[in-house]
Amino acid sequence: MSNRWSWQAIWALLRGCKGSQILATSSTAVKGALGEKEAKRHLQGKGFKIVKRNWRKGRDEIDLICLDGETLVFVEVRTRKDGALISGYHSIGPKKKRALLRVCKAYLRQARDICHYRFDVVEARWLPNENLTCLHYENVALFPNRSH
Repeated sequence: MSNRWSWQAIWALLRGCKGSQILATSSTAVKGALGEKEAKRHLQGKGFKIVKRNWRKGRDEIDLICLDGETLVFVEVRTRKDGALISGYHSIGPKKKRALLRVCKAYLRQARDICHYRFDVVEARWLPNENLTCLHYENVALFPNRSH
């Protein structure tokens, strides 16, 4: 992939374009960023308030932190092709689960007055017509009970 295409893809992301030529030549990171943008839009449409995007603690990161009413929601976004063999939910392996647990605990330590929280997964799925659709898995049990 040439630098010209990757810069065009980044520029298209900033402009909000979804051209098939740009998507076909985009890097995985750019496609993932588009998936996160669509997931944010999807959650806002469901009434979620976005608190933080791409919150980091050390090398760990959580894609979105939202409020659903009074419940704090940690959201991992997984961008997949429509015909992917493994769903976004099942693509979260043990190493990623440990990183997500660390970053969620770090955020909860710094945040005060958080009574209720949960973990959601949003799968941004690329359709054959180059559009994105979102599947929202609420209150997923990725962590063992002793971690809460």
